[in-house]
Amino acid sequence: MKSNLESSPVEASACPPDAPDPQSDALVRQFRAYLHQVISAEPTRPGKPSTALPGPTILSYARALAGLPDHPLARELSRPLVAILDQMTRLADFYEGMLLRTDAPSAAWRAAARQVLDQVDFAHAQVLHTQLHPLRRRGRVTANLEFLGCAIELAIGQGADAARLIRRYQKLNPEPPREADGSPSPGSLPEEFARDAGRRVAALESLGDDFPGELRHAAREMPAWPVLLSRSGRPRRQFLALAQHLELGRDYPTDTSADAHSGSDTPLAKYLDPLIYRLHVACGEIEGLEFKSLREEQHWLYLTWWTWPEDRPSAEVLAVIHAAQELPPLTKATAAQWAGVALVPLILATDARDHTQCTEPALQAIARQRAARSPAGFKRRLLSAVTATVRRLARPE
Repeated sequence: MKSNLESSPVEASACPPDAPDPQSDALVRQFRAYLHQVISAEPTRPGKPSTALPGPTILSYARALAGLPDHPLARELSRPLVAILDQMTRLADFYEGMLLRTDAPSAAWRAAARQVLDQVDFAHAQVLHTQLHPLRRRGRVTANLEFLGCAIELAIGQGADAARLIRRYQKLNPEPPREADGSPSPGSLPEEFARDAGRRVAALESLGDDFPGELRHAAREMPAWPVLLSRSGRPRRQFLALAQHLELGRDYPTDTSADAHSGSDTPLAKYLDPLIYRLHVACGEIEGLEFKSLREEQHWLYLTWWTWPEDRPSAEVLAVIHAAQELPPLTKATAAQWAGVALVPLILATDARDHTQCTEPALQAIARQRAARSPAGFKRRLLSAVTATVRRLARPE
């Protein structure tokens, strides 16, 4: 039988507009069989491109399918890969869950679970190695908004997550390349992170000129604005004008004004500030929502608060977030309420469940005090220190 691909473009079908097109369906089935042949042949034909397969090539199929309705080319190209990636995700989720369980059968399978997870991670790495560069390259020229959105998300990334991953990589790679004098060799991940941060901040300045209205939404919720400083210094007047134009820190829960008191650079202040902001955001996301039951509310609080790979929030953590919704805006007058109702209970339910085993330096400093040796003593000293610090961070009445 003559192949549909021998004439291009595909001839118009005589079927009614709403009826299935047998010619198009046959073409899709042929293409599906071709992809199956590619997947089956590649592992047994190392170094042989798929174009060496007998019959029509991917170029012929692409020309014929691209003009058909409902995106059959995109659908058929993505479906095998998505199906495999879904299987990889299912494997990872199952064996990650097994590592968290403490029952005897799960414990017996932990070694095997770690082997499976390592192989799944390696498989993901193989996929990513082949796709990162094409994503960046096509992102510069594509007119497809779905693709462009993915490319932007990949490019923007998450700075804090990247820093955590770099620390983990450095920890797992204790012998990085070094120069003859023992100093780190060029090209390390921390070095690349610094270069990337510098390029982003430089680009942010030009974005600020082009999209001040869009950036204002972010600036209102940020306590500081990233700028590049040379040794000669950036003109303070220019920065203050930018901060005023963007309404920097207007909606941030702590005081970000030029008159804010000092003391925001202490270890406890650095620990508390992101915690205050996280509570502020969580309460804002569920503000105004009405729940049919306490269970439904707890589910929303769980989804709002939990960030993998943290421990899942306990009932105590959810109770703190529930109570925090009733707090007034944070000011110096309400600092004690925020400390007693939300911050201290949250710390005791998470980072200080056992105050003698704290890993957070700011909390360790409190635990070492003579008056904080007992749980009750630690709680009193923690409440006192948190209240004083939050009062310094808070906005005026």
